[in-house]
Amino acid sequence: NQALSLANAIDAYCDEVAISSANVASTLATAQSTWQAAMTAWQQAEVMNFGPSFDGGNNSIRERIYSWPAKSSCFVDGALVDYDDDTAGFDINSQTPRRIGLDALEYLLYSNDLDHTCSTDSSTTSPTNGAWNIRTDADRSLARCEYAKIVANDVAAQITALLDDWQGAGDNYFQQLSTAGSTSSRYSSATEALNEISDALFYLDTEVKDMKIAEPAGISADCASTSCPETVESTYANQSLANIKANLQGFLAVLNNGMDDLLEDAGQGNIASTMTTDINAAIANIDNFGTTLVASVTGINEADCTNSTSDNRLEEACALHADVKKVTDVLKTDFVTALTLAIPQSAEGDND
Repeated sequence: NQALSLANAIDAYCDEVAISSANVASTLATAQSTWQAAMTAWQQAEVMNFGPSFDGGNNSIRERIYSWPAKSSCFVDGALVDYDDDTAGFDINSQTPRRIGLDALEYLLYSNDLDHTCSTDSSTTSPTNGAWNIRTDADRSLARCEYAKIVANDVAAQITALLDDWQGAGDNYFQQLSTAGSTSSRYSSATEALNEISDALFYLDTEVKDMKIAEPAGISADCASTSCPETVESTYANQSLANIKANLQGFLAVLNNGMDDLLEDAGQGNIASTMTTDINAAIANIDNFGTTLVASVTGINEADCTNSTSDNRLEEACALHADVKKVTDVLKTDFVTALTLAIPQSAEGDND
């Protein structure tokens, strides 16, 4: 899978860093592009996070693979110093989600500043190697790379475990889902299972529309300024738009692989058709965006943002918000009504 390819690419990169090879730049570029592919695959799955993905709450497989929005480069800095100081005694399984995952790898692979990002030196001072910021660039580059290796291997292990939970031998999750309402020990009814899948689709509303777009663009009340570019999802790799596109693709995959049939059976096939058209339009607008999300929301014109629509794209980020809102408005009304489903608590009260 993509995660195994990423682990292998980082391993090859670290081999070159260790000997200060002329191939460092090219192997880093390969590791970065492989990370992008792995992130895209995971972002498509973000709207399918139900069942075993979320078992375990804050320490679920999902959180260990990708903990956004709970991410911290300082936590990663502290973890890599801990690992570098005691490689043999370091237990990756006991690390909190903000120290590991694809978000940690973004920082480790893309940040050009080798200094730590913590407010003080306390969490990045090693008893063996001293304060992080006074170590040589070569030493710190190698330490970062070695920690990236163990994080990438853990991501691959978590994804392998998740796939096994879904389709492994015995009483796997797919079996529980397909027997909902009959022999399933997890779901007492088919409606209960369908509601869990539907709840996952609301990621497009609460995370994508509200957090990934509205907050950076200054549309959300959570942004106290005209815009908040520092809140974009992908801080170092500028992958924010690609992530949103992948989220839309994942949503479309769920919609057109079963949900559309249920809507057709309910005599509401036009709902799936409308949503599909609007999703494809949003994806096309991302493809034509022309810049990064952080650049788009930096220096945004507040009046133009307010007046932006899908057809009147005065501020592209605000128009993208309108694109996604067209889909989520249908999700929260016609879609759940047609299938007699409930809106998850996380999306209740969101009347925008």
